[in-house]
This record gives sequence, C-alpha cells and structure tokens, in this order.
Amino acid sequence: MKFSVGITLYQPKDEYINRINMISEEFDKVFVYDNSFDRVKSVDKLIKNPKVTYTFNGENKGLANAYNYFLENTLDSFDFLCILDQDSHFTNENISKMKKFLERNNNEALAIAAPSYSNLSLNNKSKNEQNIKVKWVINSGSFLNLKLIKKHNFKYDSNYFLDRIDSDFCKMINRKNLDIIVHKKSILDQELGYLYNKRSAHHPVRHYYIFRDRMYYNQKFYNKATSIVLSTLQSFKHLTNIIVFEDNKVKKINACVRGYKDFKDKKTGEISSDLKKGESSR
Repeated sequence: MKFSVGITLYQPKDEYINRINMISEEFDKVFVYDNSFDRVKSVDKLIKNPKVTYTFNGENKGLANAYNYFLENTLDSFDFLCILDQDSHFTNENISKMKKFLERNNNEALAIAAPSYSNLSLNNKSKNEQNIKVKWVINSGSFLNLKLIKKHNFKYDSNYFLDRIDSDFCKMINRKNLDIIVHKKSILDQELGYLYNKRSAHHPVRHYYIFRDRMYYNQKFYNKATSIVLSTLQSFKHLTNIIVFEDNKVKKINACVRGYKDFKDKKTGEISSDLKKGESSR
C-alpha cells in the first residue's frame, strides 16, 4: 500500500515545520500547501526533503481548496491520503498504527479511517471497542480511501473556507452508505484555538468563519424551515458561549454579525477585514 499525506500551512511556527519532516518518514509522499502570505524561512527545511512537494501561492485560499489540491495529486498514485492540520500532533508511532490498521482492514466500504482525539470528546463514547463506526470525524488525521473517493467523485466544497468542511464531506459519505471508522488505538493531539479561563477560545476571525460556514452548511443540506430553526438555535448558543466564556466579546460578536451578513450576500473566500490583522485563523 502507498500512503500520502497532505498538510496545509498558515503562518507556521518552526516546530510545525520540524514535525512535518519527522512524520515524512511514515509516508511515501508529503504534499504541503502553504496558505501564508509570506513564506517563512524555516520552510526551506521542507523543500530540501525529497519526499516533500511544496506549493506556495502567496494568498490564503482556504482549507477546502487545499484539500482538493491534495486529492488531485494523489487519486491516481496512492491508496490512502492522510489530511493533517499544521498544529496537529500525530506521532510516527500513532501514524504507524493507523497504517497497520488499514493494511488489515482495507475493504470496499471503508471510506475514511481516523484516529481518536485525545483532547476532544468526539468519538470517545465507547470505552471498550478498539474500532467504532461514526457519522463524522474532523479532517485532521483522517485517512481517505482514494479508490472510493475516486469512484464516487467526492470533492471538497470550496464555498467553505475554514469550518464545516469535514461535516460536509462526511455527509456525502454517509449518503453513499460508506463507512467512517475511528481506530481508537491511534491517538492524535489537536490544538483548538487558545486557552482562556481553562477553556478553548478562538480569535474573532475564526468565529466569523464558524458563523458563515455553518449558515451555508444548513442551507445546503436542509429545507428552508429546518435550516432557519437550526441556524437560529446554533447561533444563539454560539453567541451565548462568547458572552459567558470568552474574552474580547464585542469584537467576536461583531465578527459573527459580519459572518451572517456575508453569508446573506453570498460572499465566499477569505474575509477582507481588520479582523484578521495579527491573528491566526485558529
């Protein structure tokens, strides 16, 4: 079996670059898509790695476009594509566990296999089973069965920029009655925003994308009445969490309002705003 990995960069720290070079040992090919505006010096370490194909555009085209780039470059040459966020900590040992699992369990119904996430409650309901079937997983750490992806012509929806991309992709897989499996012996550590009062918080720009992309997702998959009800309830919960648990409340609420307005105006792509100045999209 041939395994590839696709990793999206955005203003990466040196430690992320070093981590990519370390895990490259576990893959036949590494595709790096850099969404940064300026190329950082440490990227030179990646370019020197013979396993790495590095792409830099000098603009942020979002995650969905990066993921489609990975698919275009792997569908005909590899068996599986692993997608990773730059800030995911996926050790060589845990990657090796995923590969061994797939070598034993590759079948016509398995579309995605993913690790368990150490700091997320997602997919950890069962304490005893080693492998559990789920409806969705986050993108990072997911191994895509490229034979099935190609057969069903699955693509990522580029109308999303940052959020709901995984939910959308998994929804398509669910509709084809294909399997998404979590292999609980493999563990991935995923960074989520930043800590504030011992809770995960996000910068205003991230709240903007969460709000906007969620509205698009609901409109895409549900009828008008259901979409309105869902969006209203989810938005109320979102704003309440900002007011109760996060810092910089006014700017974050304004970001959500901007996300709603841009959704109504059918705007996609990167936000053109002072929200993003000096801040990571995480």
